[in-house]
Amino acid sequence: MERPAFKEIKTFAEFSKYYWYREELQKICKSLGIKSSGMKAELNHVIEEYYKGSLIEENKKGPAAKIKQEAKDKALTLQTGL
Repeated sequence: MERPAFKEIKTFAEFSKYYWYREELQKICKSLGIKSSGMKAELNHVIEEYYKGSLIEENKKGPAAKIKQEAKDKALTLQTGL
């Protein structure tokens, strides 16, 4: 049985009928802008939540995320550094 493209699948039940490699699940999650790291079971859960309408975003903790958040909190002026 040939598997349709992910874009053509409308429900999680239909999605579950097919075998997906972890790398494929990661690509799907990245294309949807949702959490794309973790074990295969976690990625399946993230995609299931996507079909339910709940988005699980990537956990972006660390120095880069902190700097981005601080930049969002500050008002831009002519003196703001690059």
